[in-house]
Amino acid sequence: DLHSAYLNFGTLARKHKLPRANTTWLLLAATLHFTEHRQLIEDHQAAHLKRVYKSWRRQHFFLTNAAYLPLALLHSLHHDARTSTQRLELAYLTLKSLKSSHQSDRYGAAQILSLLPQTDPAELATRLDRLHTAARANKLRSRTLLTHLAVPACLPLPSQAIADRIAHLRDELRSHTKGLPKATATSVAISLTSEEAVFALSTQDLPPASLALLPHLQSLIVAQQAATTAAVIASTTAAAAAG
Repeated sequence: DLHSAYLNFGTLARKHKLPRANTTWLLLAATLHFTEHRQLIEDHQAAHLKRVYKSWRRQHFFLTNAAYLPLALLHSLHHDARTSTQRLELAYLTLKSLKSSHQSDRYGAAQILSLLPQTDPAELATRLDRLHTAARANKLRSRTLLTHLAVPACLPLPSQAIADRIAHLRDELRSHTKGLPKATATSVAISLTSEEAVFALSTQDLPPASLALLPHLQSLIVAQQAATTAAVIASTTAAAAAG
């Protein structure tokens, strides 16, 4: 079960001297792997995860930290360390050239854009830039907006339609949840929009390459939902205490 997956990953993280990560990130990494593969992380996978993470650290020492272990794990399931780092750098530099958002936000988004097999990270980065522009025009704001938008940017859907749906869900959430910060509502709305879109696409007659991406996108949505759920719990608890 998931608890066993978490304990197993914690043991392997210590054995392979992975960077110290708090319980949230270890649990998220275990959840992602268990959700996609229904099995525990094995020793050789933990070793490969370490190679991917260290390769990222060599490229961007000041940006890479334990919070990125879950995405490094997903990368390690689909790419070798060199390929992963090359794809990550291509996405990151493309976003940088487009002057999209802050440095750390670009880096988080680039990790998502470079994950999906058989895709062009630079093309996805350009698509994300268009979605980011549409989202800001709809007054969507979040410190990590670019990273959160990276998943829906991977979907073959019009940027404006995605941005409009996110804005609508954000407003609905805030009207029904007292004290929910706008940035948190935006993150939840993005996750819900992504999930809706992936489900809708799964019922369509898509090319095989596009269909193959859907499970990977679903894993990323699980990651976003886990992170946003923690934020929602924290904000609603604070609002209840204050009220």
